Amino acid sequence: MIVKNHDIELKDTSASEMARFRQIMLSIWRQQIEDDKNSVEMNQYIELNEINQRFEPITLDEKHNTSLSRETLLENNFQDLNDQNNYKFNTFKSSTSNLVDSVEEIFVDPAINVNGHFYNKDGTFEGKVNIKKNKGSVNDVYVCDGKGKEKNMFLNAIKLDITHENFCYIAGVINAEDSSTFESAAATTQATFNAVKFEKGDKLTIEEQGKFAKKLLSTGYSTATSKKSLKDTVNDNIYKNARKGLIHVLQGKKDYSEGAVLWDGIDFADTGITHNKATKEGGISITKKLWVKFIENSKFKPDSKGTQRLLLHRPDSPAHDKDKTKAEALATIPFEEEKTTKKTNEPYIFDFFPSQNNNWNFQIGLEGKKNIDYYETLGTNNNSGRILHKATVVYGGHIFWKFYYEHPNNKGYLWKYYMNHNL
Repeated sequence: MIVKNHDIELKDTSASEMARFRQIMLSIWRQQIEDDKNSVEMNQYIELNEINQRFEPITLDEKHNTSLSRETLLENNFQDLNDQNNYKFNTFKSSTSNLVDSVEEIFVDPAINVNGHFYNKDGTFEGKVNIKKNKGSVNDVYVCDGKGKEKNMFLNAIKLDITHENFCYIAGVINAEDSSTFESAAATTQATFNAVKFEKGDKLTIEEQGKFAKKLLSTGYSTATSKKSLKDTVNDNIYKNARKGLIHVLQGKKDYSEGAVLWDGIDFADTGITHNKATKEGGISITKKLWVKFIENSKFKPDSKGTQRLLLHRPDSPAHDKDKTKAEALATIPFEEEKTTKKTNEPYIFDFFPSQNNNWNFQIGLEGKKNIDYYETLGTNNNSGRILHKATVVYGGHIFWKFYYEHPNNKGYLWKYYMNHNL
């Protein structure tokens, strides 16, 4: 291995970014060491094969007279070569082993002495440390691989760019919204951070996004009835999912919301095309596949007669007997099969979407359009004729929406005025 010293200057780099950089550099070093090891083994293989080629084939007539001497020579050569290569390999292994140890000391902190709150990658709260001689603040937040052998030590801890106060509040609201699955928690958290960037711009640091996300979730942006910080003492799966989803977003990983900035829950399953998002808030575009999955994921409980109904009201409440059944909920967006009437070549005067797909589309009044694949409604009031929201994905009890920038009906729309929570 050729070892060179390089000075790398990193400016305006956060602690979490430095930790990720260390992990990347360690992976590069390990790969180089593995490549060098493979090179040694390959050279050994080549040299062995070269010895075999030095000796010409022995004829049957010669074999009896020469076999002993040649076998002895081969055996001696192989033994000498093996001794040489074993020495080389053991020397290489020893030197690279020391090198790995020294590299890990530089790039990885397997167990660290710092103050803060520590959470496992799976969302479990591992503990907090607040010791005077340690670095950092107890309000710092770390993700780790678990506890170390010594007290107040945590393995491979990486600092997250968020305060403990903001971490617990965001996780608490996400739990109140929906943390039934990790994906739902991650998508809901990411949609919140996407909305923050929509309102405040794309140049925010992760720490700034977290600060504004807490503020945004405290507004009407989230309709959760209970907005409380998540206690560190709770470690059930739904609470761990909320923390895990937030950690996932803070580390800049996959966007499970697929670019969404909004979401809806059971109220949308109850109202469908009469929901505000489908009307005065600007219209919707949704596929049948997503709609069916959303209704299937919604919560249903038996009423007083045993009929499964949407859980809009408490199961023991008389009002629950009037909640919608699954069939009624599905019908709130009236997807229909393709019309059986023979298609004509004459244009339909109300068909404002002639090129959406190959199915025969037809208008429903002036509010929406349906076919076997998707359904669209037109916005009303100030958003008349717009289709501002496109459904992206369904996780848990949430359906997620991104802004439908590319739809021709939205040409000239002033998006910056769509949402402003004075963050």
